[in-house]
Amino acid sequence: MAKSFHCDNCGESVSPDEERCPGCGRFFRAVRCPICAYTGKGAEFIKGCPVCGYLEDKVVPPHRRKKKRKEDLLRFSKFFAYSAIVFLSLLLIYFLYLYSKI
Repeated sequence: MAKSFHCDNCGESVSPDEERCPGCGRFFRAVRCPICAYTGKGAEFIKGCPVCGYLEDKVVPPHRRKKKRKEDLLRFSKFFAYSAIVFLSLLLIYFLYLYSKI
């Protein structure tokens, strides 16, 4: 399978070593992966995306793919929220215990 890129502006097929689109003449400074949004030079993407493996000849297992930052942030915020609830609950129990001793 021959690797080729497509211009975001006109949709024309562009080879990895070209700096300008043959259809519209747009200049390419970098290539961006549509899956993980990694941006790099066209030469890095000849075998597929170096981060997530998009368009590679071999299949990349899910545990080797780069996770999306939004999912990581959501997971972290859920962990923080649950930790805060547990901490505040323990603090409330402690103050109720102290209040009952008075």
